[in-house]
Amino acid sequence: MSFWVPNMSVSPRRSCDTRFVQPGHSYGGSLMGVLISLLVVGVGLHGALRLQMSGLTGAYSSGTRTEALLLAVDILERMRANSEHTVLGGYAVTDLSALAPGQQGIYADCAVLSCSPTQLKSYDLGVWQEKFPAALTNGSITIFERSADERIWAVQVRWDDDADGDVGTTCPPEDENDLDCVMMESSF
Repeated sequence: MSFWVPNMSVSPRRSCDTRFVQPGHSYGGSLMGVLISLLVVGVGLHGALRLQMSGLTGAYSSGTRTEALLLAVDILERMRANSEHTVLGGYAVTDLSALAPGQQGIYADCAVLSCSPTQLKSYDLGVWQEKFPAALTNGSITIFERSADERIWAVQVRWDDDADGDVGTTCPPEDENDLDCVMMESSF
């Protein structure tokens, strides 16, 4: 019985197989492409995250400004409902935040009871003061008569929007150390 054995000539081993390599191409180019694409994707993700953070910061700032406006409108509406006492200067407050909650005194629940204008003022400021600390960081309110001749009253609400320790009191803010503020006026 005879076996056929193919002719297997052994050639010296080459360092790399060049059958699939085209002339003029080098090795490692695809690895460099992967690294560059990872860099581009990383820069894109960084930009997208920064954009997202900027959007969230803007949304928070817009929300606090809206809350301040709603609080200012609320107290102005309360003042308008009690205009008899407002015109006499009963609502003038230099800094409502300086008073601790409840320091307005024990006030009658004017939502249920019939109150005098003075009691209604105490109720309005007390209820408003309870809403205020939860709404705005480091906030304060000033209520003052803007023009006695025209009976115009103003409500100025100030707060530290970015919670970085701002303490300025000018409204509108003149520099970055001033508190953010809104001011609303109404005639009575």
